[in-house]
Amino acid sequence: TEAVYRTGQSALSFMAEMYRMTPGPDVSRISRPTSTLNKANKNIASFVSQNVRGLKSDERLEELFYSIVGRNILLACIQETWRYGKDVLEHDQCQLILSGLDSNVKKSNRGSQGVGIALSPPAVAAWVAAGSEQHNDLGARVLAIRLLMTDCCGNDVGLFVISAYAPVGNAAVALWQDFFDKLET
Repeated sequence: TEAVYRTGQSALSFMAEMYRMTPGPDVSRISRPTSTLNKANKNIASFVSQNVRGLKSDERLEELFYSIVGRNILLACIQETWRYGKDVLEHDQCQLILSGLDSNVKKSNRGSQGVGIALSPPAVAAWVAAGSEQHNDLGARVLAIRLLMTDCCGNDVGLFVISAYAPVGNAAVALWQDFFDKLET
């Protein structure tokens, strides 16, 4: 991130140059494959993280839940939800845990900040097994939950999952310090 900030390049072009990659084709929401896992990898837990640039409409929520189930994703950490307050939304057997700005703080008309963790049905069961613990008291930039899962040998495995949304690179030092303090907490 620091190198991107110094050079003024976009993160994607910097990564492409750094890894000598060529950007892939633009894939619309309609033409995306329904599953990215083959049957041999069905026991692998997939975690994703995505800046969603707004998650206010029912259509966007529906797309998120459909993607999680259709692509065999265990959970998705999402940033920039633009939603206010703290909430847990349910859809079929999936859940979305949210933490955003207080409703009396209005940064812009479109929204600002907000993080979430979207859970597939197995992740919901693991979250409930861990006591449905959530740390949504860290502001609109950090959210954490605990999961209790079982590995392939039958051993309990505890996971601590954090969804975080850092300030922009040129934000005030105090804002960055507050973010890192809450992330460390």
